[in-house]
Amino acid sequence: MATDFLQTALDALHQYQTTDEDADASDKKTIAEVISKILSLQAEDQKENEAAMGVTPAHKAMARQSKAASRAMEAMSPPGMGGGMMPGGAFGG
Repeated sequence: MATDFLQTALDALHQYQTTDEDADASDKKTIAEVISKILSLQAEDQKENEAAMGVTPAHKAMARQSKAASRAMEAMSPPGMGGGMMPGGAFGG
């Protein structure tokens, strides 16, 4: 899949960027630009996939609120409670 290829390229560029001390300023600039373009392509792909699935900004907002509520519940729960108020999690079990 194309996204796998992009992720592999992105990982390789990040590794090169962090391990090659001999790279000159123009190499580093070019690598940064390519990384930026790959991230942009990945964002566009994600946006298109979400649109195809019917995900709207309202869905994303609800997901963020749900995550925040889950984190808050987890923070309030005693250790070992799995994030819910019942043993084993919010639904017991």
